[in-house]
Amino acid sequence: MIGYTLLNPWREGLVANPLLPYPFSNITEWRERDGDEFLLDLFAQIRDWREFGE
Repeated sequence: MIGYTLLNPWREGLVANPLLPYPFSNITEWRERDGDEFLLDLFAQIRDWREFGE
């Protein structure tokens, strides 16, 4: 699942927010093309994704 992969830099603590760019991720392209709301909805499909940052 793409959402799971896009969350990897955030889960590993490489970025403070899952929407922030990371050099080896194409999250910026996804944000430009589909928008933040789309990505947040995509991330919401991943069980307990918000708990990773706590």
